Amino acid sequence: MKDFLAALKAGEIAEMVLLKPETSPEDLNPSSVMDEDVLEGFTKQRATRLGSEILKNPEDPVYPLVKEYSDVVSKHPPS
Repeated sequence: MKDFLAALKAGEIAEMVLLKPETSPEDLNPSSVMDEDVLEGFTKQRATRLGSEILKNPEDPVYPLVKEYSDVVSKHPPS
């Protein structure tokens, strides 16, 4: 990075291209254009993943890690 900045300051770099993906407001905030029922489903799913249910569900991808460290994870986490 220092070499690049030095070359840029010395005028050794004549041109530079900055690639920037084109995005629309809909791409940045998809929840604003989502159907209310779909959005509610995502909200419930997120609440479940953030709650203590994640510690009790063997199908959850994080469950094996929780089991491995069960000696330091509370059996009755606060809800």
